[in-house]
Amino acid sequence: MLLANDRQLILWGLEKLINAEMPRMKVIAKAISNAELLSLTEKYHPDVTLLHLELGGESNVDLIPDLLHNAHGQVLILSGVSDKQVLERAVLNGAHGILRKEEPVEAIVKAIERVHQGEFWLDRITTGNLIEGLAGNSPPDPETQRQATLTPRERDIIAAVVNHPGARCRELAGLLYISEHTLRNRLSRIYSKLDVANRLDLFAYASQCGLGQPPG
Repeated sequence: MLLANDRQLILWGLEKLINAEMPRMKVIAKAISNAELLSLTEKYHPDVTLLHLELGGESNVDLIPDLLHNAHGQVLILSGVSDKQVLERAVLNGAHGILRKEEPVEAIVKAIERVHQGEFWLDRITTGNLIEGLAGNSPPDPETQRQATLTPRERDIIAAVVNHPGARCRELAGLLYISEHTLRNRLSRIYSKLDVANRLDLFAYASQCGLGQPPG
């Protein structure tokens, strides 16, 4: 994973905490500026980026879509920011979680694991604000909600399924540069998120909903 924080003491502590969990997780790079963050993301393609929302006094909320596209991984925000609009924008830009600085340190490891698995990690306040802001006066659309849980990498996989309907799992895995085992695991997660039973159902659903194009 990649750590992005401009405070060296926090970086040092996070690296020690996370590397203590090896081989489950490991810090592969550390960034202290937005330019370094983008460069290291393109170089290492981290599975998870633990991101502070300001590096060197510069906001990086609007960089989140680029981080997701370049890494094919997830972004988890480590934040002391109290501005709910900033946090909501981070989630709407694709961040998979908000981890408050005041939470216990053991929550960091748990949040990283959950986000890496494609789940969301949001505190109750942020969750409530997001639901209120997105729903307005109308009930949320179930299909939109399901599709919103898909990660950029999962959308890549769905696009491959739609565009190569006759391909075997091994062929799809090769196209996506992942192992067949990883592909099967990710497909299972996609089936669960979209409430479909198999690749045929996924193909039909994705074709009907226009999910045949990869993100970006």
